[in-house]
Amino acid sequence: ARSGHGTHVVGSLTGWADRGGIPGKYDGIAQRARLVFTDLGDQYGDLYPPSDLAASYFPRPYEYGARVHSDSWGGDSTRYDSLCEDVDRFQFNNPDFLYVIAAGNTGTAGWDTVATPGNAKNGLSVGSQYSTYSSFEHKCGIVDDQVAMTCSADGVDHVTNHPDYFTSNNLACYSSLGPSGPDHRLKPDIVAPGHYVVSARSDGDNNSPTDQCYELGNSWAFIESGTSMAAPGVAGSAILLRQYLTEGRWPDGKPNNARGIAPSAALLKALLLAGATPLDGGVFWRCEDSKISMPGDVNYYAGFGGLTLNA
Repeated sequence: ARSGHGTHVVGSLTGWADRGGIPGKYDGIAQRARLVFTDLGDQYGDLYPPSDLAASYFPRPYEYGARVHSDSWGGDSTRYDSLCEDVDRFQFNNPDFLYVIAAGNTGTAGWDTVATPGNAKNGLSVGSQYSTYSSFEHKCGIVDDQVAMTCSADGVDHVTNHPDYFTSNNLACYSSLGPSGPDHRLKPDIVAPGHYVVSARSDGDNNSPTDQCYELGNSWAFIESGTSMAAPGVAGSAILLRQYLTEGRWPDGKPNNARGIAPSAALLKALLLAGATPLDGGVFWRCEDSKISMPGDVNYYAGFGGLTLNA
């Protein structure tokens, strides 16, 4: 597809903003990790996922060695459907395969809005928390930085006068909510920053970046928001965590092959959820001014909380 969506997501996952060989704040989480990419869209931005994900979508990257699969797409249904079944079946048959999926951006519609296949039982469903306040400042050009954006006068006023709204302690108001299904499964599982994320811009013929970033005079990146932007942050963290365990770096951080293990997807998922930090803010219900506090550390808004890899 020519939207640039996939390029942006991959940049957050494994990108390397090579600035003279110096790691920078715009690098991906698991920079320069090996990648298998599947384009599910056409030139018009419409998605055409295979009818059987377990048979026609997951096997190829798995055969190439991919053990963490990051997905920033979803359907319209919130039912447990055949796509969810495909996810659960493939993970059951391949227990070292972790499926990370964006929860969706329909939280303003209320409860039970995590869409297929984000509501699969075995997958790791990712919602979006707001990014740091400074990211909103960058977006609206309020502070000087290498990345400068523009907002309307009303947008600048809203950011500067509502610092309690634009904080990573809050769930993004559009992030899809649980519970999922008649059994009230906990979804999303975890949240990560997904609002105003700077990442790679496609160099193809695309209509994507209405919000352009300019770094040293070159249009190389742009800003997007959504759970699609949050999911690769979690997937990249899962890749780093998996490397940490396979290289035997626990407990002192030093590689030791004798201590290395091949972690299951269940172990990676458990470690990510156990290390998550509960959001101590809330959510502005339906993106309006009424703020709802998080009902306990684990809830249907943000799951186990915000991604925290160093916990």
